[in-house]
Formats: sequence, C-alpha cells, structure tokens
Amino acid sequence: MTQIYNDILVSVYGTLRKGDYNHHFLQNATLVADNCWTNGRLYDTGCGYPALVPHPTERVIGEVYVVDEATLNQLNELEGYNVEGEDNLYERTIQKVFDNRSNSSHLLEAYVYIFTNEKAGDLPLIKCGDWMEQK
Repeated sequence: MTQIYNDILVSVYGTLRKGDYNHHFLQNATLVADNCWTNGRLYDTGCGYPALVPHPTERVIGEVYVVDEATLNQLNELEGYNVEGEDNLYERTIQKVFDNRSNSSHLLEAYVYIFTNEKAGDLPLIKCGDWMEQK
C-alpha cells in the first residue's frame, strides 16, 4: 500500500478506535488499516484513555484513518495538542505504521499523538500494547 501524499493520515490506538467512545470523531474519516501497529509503549492514564510513549522495539496496536483538516483540528483539540506547542497534553508526531501480519512490512507514515517519558511517569504499562484488549 502506498501513501497518497495529499492525504492526512492519523494512527489511533485508544478511545478513537472502532468500538470505543471517541470513535464518533472519525465518522467522516476513511479507514485505511485496522490491523496495524507502530513502535511504542502503551500506558493506562487512569482517566479512561491510554498514552503512547515512543519505544524502538515494542508495539502498540491501532488503526489508521484518512482525515480532513476539520477532523484533524477536532482531534488536536481532543488530544490537547496546540500546534504552537504550548502546554500540550499530547505531542503530535509522524511515525511509521506497520501491517500487523508482518514483522517489518512498512505500511505508511501517519500522525500519532504521543506522551513523553516524563509525562508517563509511573503510569501502569499496558503490556499487550492493545487498549481494546486490555479494557
């Protein structure tokens, strides 16, 4: 699968996934991949949503969507991300996303909302890397 560079791709791993309570924010989005992963560690914030912290070898399971600019702005607000970078809850970065059926098949690159190690602190690790499985 190749990425169309004009598309805005977002990888979601928590409450925005199908079946969870914030998925309605993606009602106008197009699902690109629902069986994928990106590198990171997943933590339970204790507030009803997870946080991804970058990690070079561990995996976080998620889905990828094509969104429009209006949806991206809604997601930024939901995730506490201010484009100017002031007092962000999450940071938005671009990460490689892989097909879950393969160890190395690079699928595409997408925006991912992440925590820093400092913000994750002593939060409980979700060892399986899958928010929907641990719920």
